[in-house]
Amino acid sequence: MVEIDELGELAARLITPQGYEALVEDVCRQLIGNVDAKVYRNKNYCGISGHSHEIDVAVEFEVSGLRLLVLIECKALKRPVGIEEVMVLLQRLRDTGAHKGVIISLAGFRKGAIKIARANGVALVHFRGALGSLAWISTTRSSANTG
Repeated sequence: MVEIDELGELAARLITPQGYEALVEDVCRQLIGNVDAKVYRNKNYCGISGHSHEIDVAVEFEVSGLRLLVLIECKALKRPVGIEEVMVLLQRLRDTGAHKGVIISLAGFRKGAIKIARANGVALVHFRGALGSLAWISTTRSSANTG
């Protein structure tokens, strides 16, 4: 299991899931700066299955006329994110046709979740409570897997 930062553990006890989503939405708005993008919280996207997915935070932007969609799941859990949460996001990515998935957690990630995320290109971020304390976990696919 990945170590839990003390501030992250305290924040997980104090913040509501809705408050955490709002905080991540604000951080996303700050990070995108001057990029022509729209940030949404709790927006519904209809998948190819016909199922509607409510996404915690979504970022939509255009590059050279191509519409790109990033789905962000906010996990204000008292425990590290496990494989199950990564698998749910992967299904949402497939169903909605989104281009990138990100999970932002207050309590970090279990080793199995990191392994599944790396194998599928999902970005993992351990959010420790301030804009300057985002710990990105490398989820770059290994070149050995390109076979």
